[in-house]
Amino acid sequence: MLSSLIGLSRVLASSLLATSFAAPLEWSPNGQWLAFTITDLESTSILRDGWLLPQVELVSSAPAAAAAPSRVGAKHRVWASKFGANESVLIEESRWPLSSPTWGVDGRSLIFGRFVPVSDDADQTLVRGRYEVVVQSGLDQKKVIVVLPELDLEAEQLAAIIGLKPEISPDGRYLALPRPGKSAGVVMVRLDQGAVVKTIDGARHPSWAPNGLRLLFVQELEGRTGESARVVNILNRDLGSARPLKTNVALLDAPPIWSLDGQSILAVAQTTRAGMHHTQVDLVRIGLDSGPILPVMNFEGPPMGGPRNRNARLPMRRPGAGPGFGQAIPPGPALAADLVVAKSTLSLDREQEQCVAMIEIDGQEQSMRWCNIRTQRSAKLFHPLDLTLKIGAPSISPDGQTVAFRVEAPGMLGLPAYCDMATEAVTLIAPDGPTQRVWLELLASCSADILKTWSPQALGVKSVARATILPSPVEIAGNNPRQIRLRRLAKIANGLLNQPAPADAHDEPTSQAELRLFFDYLRGDYSAADARLAAVEARAIDPETRLRWLCLRAQILIGQGELERARGLVDYIARATRPQSYEIEDTPLGPVMATIPNPASDWSNDLAQTLHDGALRRSRSQLVGGMADGEGIENFTPPGVWEGLDGRVLDARPQFPFVPNEQGDAGEGFDAARFGGRMLVTPPRPRFTEPPMPNEPPVQPTAPPAPRL
Repeated sequence: MLSSLIGLSRVLASSLLATSFAAPLEWSPNGQWLAFTITDLESTSILRDGWLLPQVELVSSAPAAAAAPSRVGAKHRVWASKFGANESVLIEESRWPLSSPTWGVDGRSLIFGRFVPVSDDADQTLVRGRYEVVVQSGLDQKKVIVVLPELDLEAEQLAAIIGLKPEISPDGRYLALPRPGKSAGVVMVRLDQGAVVKTIDGARHPSWAPNGLRLLFVQELEGRTGESARVVNILNRDLGSARPLKTNVALLDAPPIWSLDGQSILAVAQTTRAGMHHTQVDLVRIGLDSGPILPVMNFEGPPMGGPRNRNARLPMRRPGAGPGFGQAIPPGPALAADLVVAKSTLSLDREQEQCVAMIEIDGQEQSMRWCNIRTQRSAKLFHPLDLTLKIGAPSISPDGQTVAFRVEAPGMLGLPAYCDMATEAVTLIAPDGPTQRVWLELLASCSADILKTWSPQALGVKSVARATILPSPVEIAGNNPRQIRLRRLAKIANGLLNQPAPADAHDEPTSQAELRLFFDYLRGDYSAADARLAAVEARAIDPETRLRWLCLRAQILIGQGELERARGLVDYIARATRPQSYEIEDTPLGPVMATIPNPASDWSNDLAQTLHDGALRRSRSQLVGGMADGEGIENFTPPGVWEGLDGRVLDARPQFPFVPNEQGDAGEGFDAARFGGRMLVTPPRPRFTEPPMPNEPPVQPTAPPAPRL
């Protein structure tokens, strides 16, 4: 059976890219636990062996490194992680797909679906089995209900199971279960009887009203012109015929949400307002009694006070779009084309006051919008990690202060995390070893991509090949947007590295050492990076790799302020990489011996340029102004970086070049002691003297008094 599962997992890989990435994250009613499903696919590591060393063809190249080992065997796991603590409970584990879980009415049990094959001889394209509902009220207390005994599912249909989430009625008697298979559908299950009482073909996104008397679901119908339209249907508790809601707006794919009174629903739609000739994305309220559709707020207006995260970008503002519907909005000119929304997601807190919406518009970058429905204002627009990482499935906590989300990653899709929306502090959720490793590899890969596009602007020198992918501390000095992104990613990764390792973590110590070295260096903790480098350097078996690590050690010494030791290492590297190969060329003047350049000599040349006094002074001037703390990144200057520049330690107190040396010279009230230190600039000697008076000896210029230390 294992060989069949390995082959099937390869077929599932492409399908899971669009399913597990958008699988729901479920908060418990008290907001203390987060339940989710994770799929670990068979795939190679994101980072290749020796990823810190760029591939450069040298004269004496070393043998190519072997490919990283593969993770064999796909696993599906349902987890419950405690909020604010590094604690997770494994609910279910299977080689076959598991659905997303939902919390019971009491908030102490979990309900999820699982696929169980009939036999071990699984086919790679068509698998026969049954779909069960599992109600788990304890670690060893499970109640299994067989819902659909006979199913024949293809790979894509199996992959879609992770995106299905059952919905339990408020009284705990009925369960609306999305049906897996080629055609969508919802089956109504009586939990106390374990029987299917009704099947609704074509239904999606079931949701119970707060009083439990009505069920909402969405159907996609094809119109006369061939375009599909989403229709909201309401089913009464008697399980009779469903009644469609009449709307004149185009509903997007975000599932509608019941209002607190159960008399209306909130949905994301594209509307055309009076006086406007284009559509816009709005949050609307649709009444159940065919009343008017009331706009709640607009998702295209700018956030209040601008974006809080520099990594985020404001979406394109459409003419006429404003902050809310409480103000008059002037009409705008007609546009050539309407908005093309690729995907929309909506999540509300318990009181339906705080809202997190993610409207993905073609041609624009991803970002989350934190809104207040009561005031109809957008608090801010932000991306919790980095714009190069794709996020999905945002879910706001019941108190409205934290948002959980998933991050797309190859090999293990839909990595979970949560973010405090006030401080934008991100916590990665890694309940098992494979999840932790993929999280670290993903952040390292994202940071490496940023470093590949790094352009040293402070040095004004030509960029050359480096020994490692890490630039010199002098190159990344200053308030650079890329540096802010790198520090943020390194800070988030360091929080995960400081957590206790999961019990099933099987990473090699050397691999962990490289990741820790990489992130410690980007954080500016050069003392920790020096200790990590010793463990990584011990694996080097060829001279070229040892020289590369020696270059990195010189960069660490620069960061620690030990410039003389760094210059000594650079001189040694220059001698070790000096060209020693020659070739004879035939020229019109006869044979000429020419030196074959050694590409490795660029390493020492690059470091020598960063150690030049002019480059150090320019980088130092950038650090004097400090760094803004808009992203929660602390103002950080590596200790001792500039101590060796002119022989003294930088003083944070103000320094004035022409402060009088004596208190009496400055007049009443002047206290020279409050400035401290020696003067940075010595007063210049007078260049010209007045001509001497007749019969008087010439006046010799006197040197100014020595400054007080």
